[in-house]
Amino acid sequence: MKKIILSLIAILSLVLAGCSVDTENVNSDDAVQIANPASQHCIDNGGSLDLQTGMCTFENGIECEEWAFFRGECSNTEELITDFDSCVEAGNPTTRSIPAQCNANGQTYVQEFTKQEKCELYNGSWVESANECEYIGSELCEEMGGQFNECGSACRNDPEAVMCTMQCVPFCSFN
Repeated sequence: MKKIILSLIAILSLVLAGCSVDTENVNSDDAVQIANPASQHCIDNGGSLDLQTGMCTFENGIECEEWAFFRGECSNTEELITDFDSCVEAGNPTTRSIPAQCNANGQTYVQEFTKQEKCELYNGSWVESANECEYIGSELCEEMGGQFNECGSACRNDPEAVMCTMQCVPFCSFN
């Protein structure tokens, strides 16, 4: 029994000795290092990284938090996206809805229309001289911020008309 215990102790000692690491002979150049992908993305795109704050700074002065830059929520270019048009010009994807939407840097920009563009988009007729949209419904008129009149005179915008037919023209006016 004594031999078995001594044998077990000897085997256990050899196993534990095999699990130890000789730190004096480890060369730091041989150690495997895995880069932080956000840090590497910053450096690969010309930025310098502050390891204490995680801020990625570019030569043009733009600063982005490294993970925000990695996720595309921050840009290293001077092209600042402030509205739908600048979002589209920067090459970002848009939806096919009306109004269209463009997504960039974690923001959604919605296409805006002038009153005339909206009028024509909904098959109305724009009357520039009167700032009116003819032949659209009351709901669209209210959505556009106008005042709806369901039965306006066909000659209301032509004070010098000699003859005027009796017909109703639905229109939306904007003051």
